Amino acid sequence: MNVSQDLRYAVRQLRKSPGFTAVVILTLGLGIGANTAIFSVIESVVLRPLPFRDPDRLVWLNGQMPQTDEAGVSPADFFDYRDATRSFEQIAGVSQVVMAGPSNLSGDKPEQVTTGLVSAGFFRTLGIPLLLGRDFQENDEQMTTSQVAILGNWIWKRDFGSDPKIIGRNIRLDGQSLTVVGVLPTDLPLISQAQIWLPTPRLHFLMHLRGGHFLNLIGRLKPGVTPAQTRADLDEIAHQLAERYPDTDQGWSLRQRSLREVLIGPVRPVLLLIWVAAGLLFLIACTNLGNLFLTRSVGRQREFAVRIALGATRSHIARQPIVETMILVVAGGAFAVVTASWGVSLLRTLGPSDLPRLYEVHVDPTAWSLLQAFRCLRAHSSD
Repeated sequence: MNVSQDLRYAVRQLRKSPGFTAVVILTLGLGIGANTAIFSVIESVVLRPLPFRDPDRLVWLNGQMPQTDEAGVSPADFFDYRDATRSFEQIAGVSQVVMAGPSNLSGDKPEQVTTGLVSAGFFRTLGIPLLLGRDFQENDEQMTTSQVAILGNWIWKRDFGSDPKIIGRNIRLDGQSLTVVGVLPTDLPLISQAQIWLPTPRLHFLMHLRGGHFLNLIGRLKPGVTPAQTRADLDEIAHQLAERYPDTDQGWSLRQRSLREVLIGPVRPVLLLIWVAAGLLFLIACTNLGNLFLTRSVGRQREFAVRIALGATRSHIARQPIVETMILVVAGGAFAVVTASWGVSLLRTLGPSDLPRLYEVHVDPTAWSLLQAFRCLRAHSSD
């Protein structure tokens, strides 16, 4: 009996047991598909490096005071830290809030957009080369109001038709004319939902307040700098500021943490717990499938005896369940492709908005493993 005969016979046998066949395919498809979808989320959110250059050298800096260690940083203190630090190649700031709320973008179809307020060199600090144009420079900050803007990638494509000559053009935001100086290669929902980025207007009165803590800071460490050196550097600057401005900076300092820890750390335990739960459910399903195969095998003892009496060899008898198993695995795997793709699409559409990098989630080919199903069934196929 050749392989094609084995396949035809296996298909006939499976067609004779539609309930058994459907249960196995559905169990494999849903189990593998769910695990693949969840792993795709974990791979995109937790395992994949942050989309920045040398992300291990990026740290998150926030204010630390006696009553809290999660405060923002005042613009005036930020500028002092940026000028005095010796441990960082660069420190950049991003506003925690949009200072004037949603902004109105004028054009053929006026709309409200979200703006992000960042300091000079913000995208350079992250290690993001602009798709078009340049990053903000310190002379862009020397204004009372912002005069230039950097467009997010999505709004550049949607509202400006991916115009490669957008640099130097003027746009009107809240009635004010701004010159476009750059376009991002991708948006940065990890950092902010901003669609248009503006430089911190250093001459604006809010930028001189030491009591207004509304900036978050991101720093890029110099190569080879240790956490202890960084801590000593930040503490020294904090001590100097406390002596110069005791009313606002006494007892105030900066706390440093890995940027990855801040952005990804809070969701890691939850995602891993969900993945473990899904894996345990699939393991239980595999055990139930094993029992189902065992029951079916016992019920086929008479069939096997008749085939041996008609001249079938023991190798043919042993091979048949394996062929049937492989057909079920392939069918279950095909159904798993549909299940995982649908699951990932559903997660991207209905997933929590605060889940970082949700927009990056896709079915990762490395997550596919039909061997997972084969190993689940192989131990029982010969019973």
